[in-house]
Amino acid sequence: MFWGKIGNNVVVGANAVVLDEIPDNCVVAGVPARIISRDIARYTDYTARPSRR
Repeated sequence: MFWGKIGNNVVVGANAVVLDEIPDNCVVAGVPARIISRDIARYTDYTARPSRR
């Protein structure tokens, strides 16, 4: 079974169903998943990893 390919630096919303290819630097959500933003800079709070101490 083939599922959608997810590019680099992509934020996938909770419970999103990815069926198609998702390009790099996008935010997707929904069923089926749709691109809701191509401006990943607005979502750095969701993509930044916490620092290890």
